Amino acid sequence: MIQRIQTLYLLLALAIQSSVFFSDLGVFCGPERLLALRFSGLFDITDSTSAILIQALWPLATLAVVMSLLLLVSIFSFRHRPLQMRLCGIAVGLELGLSGLIYYLCSSIAADSQLEWPFGFIGLLPAVSVIPTILAYRAIHRDELIIKSLDRLR
Repeated sequence: MIQRIQTLYLLLALAIQSSVFFSDLGVFCGPERLLALRFSGLFDITDSTSAILIQALWPLATLAVVMSLLLLVSIFSFRHRPLQMRLCGIAVGLELGLSGLIYYLCSSIAADSQLEWPFGFIGLLPAVSVIPTILAYRAIHRDELIIKSLDRLR
């Protein structure tokens, strides 16, 4: 049911979360080297024609894919509100965990490679997607309370 506000909130969270797949989460600058952290790994982008994979980061890729699938499943489980609320709660925890993992990876890569890391907004996108997910949880909870009050009247 697309017209429900919680579905729109979850779609917004999914759109924000999916932007992780299409952007650089961190860019590390040095005098002769330029590295980019993407969801699939760490790439050397010094040569502007191609990106060379330096290190694959499977935990980051797995967590990003699981997050997106979890939000997608939550959107389509609108008939099971308690399950949808649980999925939203799990999604909030995973979004915060993904943000922490991105920050940890960026800071450790900058320290290990002796490159400068200008902190960017893109790395915070999973943390920003927590807001619509919490709003969706609250709207689902409100619907559940309305249903319970109607059951009491019968």
